[in-house]
Parts: sequence; structure tokens; C-alpha cells
Amino acid sequence: MTSKASDTPRRTGRRPGPNQTRPAILRAARAAFADRGYDAVSIRSVARDAGVDPALVHRFYGSKEALFIAAMELPVAPSTLVAGVLSRASTTSASASCARSSSSSTGPRPSRRSSP
Repeated sequence: MTSKASDTPRRTGRRPGPNQTRPAILRAARAAFADRGYDAVSIRSVARDAGVDPALVHRFYGSKEALFIAAMELPVAPSTLVAGVLSRASTTSASASCARSSSSSTGPRPSRRSSP
């Protein structure tokens, strides 16, 4: 009686030898983000490319954004930067709007007529 490869259960648990799981995930993530861009990459596809279960990627990194930050070695989350820029832009825009409206109420505007 012979045993087929499909009859043997797939081994679960830690891989034997030194732990190279995180570096494998990061290599797969870097390649995926570079090739397909952030929006087209999923944790599932990175896990498949790294040869690990998607749950392990979630366990190590928690979210796609956190995986991206780790893979790109960013010092801060892009969402934090965008939120800061947007809040400063809205504050600056509101200040500029107030400045324009207050300057228009101080007196008549100069005419733009050109001399003949």
C-alpha cells in the first residue's frame, strides 16, 4: 500500500530551522506593492507569495497599512501624515478666507480701469 502526497496531512506549526517568516513576508510585500501598487495588493496575496497563512500576516502586522509601513520602512503611518496635512490645509484655508472677507470690508476696492 503506497501513500500519495495528497494523503499525507499538511504539516502545521512553526517551520523547522531559523525563523525566516517575517523577512519572507516583508520581501513578498515589497515586491507586491512595487509591482501592483497599494490598492491592488491584499494581505491574502502577500501571504500566498510568502508561503504563509494570511492569519499569520495579520498576527505579525495587524493591517495592510501596518504591513506597508513595515515593508517600506516608513517612520510614520501615511494616514497620520495625510490627516495632519488636511487639518492644516483646512485651518489655513479658513484663515485665508477670513482675511479676504475682513480686507474687503475695510474700504472700497481700487478700480481696474486702464487709462486711455
